[in-house]
Amino acid sequence: MEPTYPGVRWDRDAPAAPGFDSKRLASAGEWIDRLLGDMGYRVLVVRRGVIAAEWIRGIDPDAKLMAYSAGKPVFGNIPGIAVAS
Repeated sequence: MEPTYPGVRWDRDAPAAPGFDSKRLASAGEWIDRLLGDMGYRVLVVRRGVIAAEWIRGIDPDAKLMAYSAGKPVFGNIPGIAVAS
């Protein structure tokens, strides 16, 4: 599969378009909401260059934040992606 990179604006679509199960993705969003309670968070789920889900609580979506150790979750997911492929 060829890599897909977004332009200035990212395309959004239903979770099924990039291959997600809508119910399972919604369940993941509910889990994050329960887990973090009143804490602020921003989560963006992207697959094949398309935004499938975005969950935001208590943080301005346009705010620029310092992202310390942002690479750890990415690299932590690589083994799971490899196993699922």
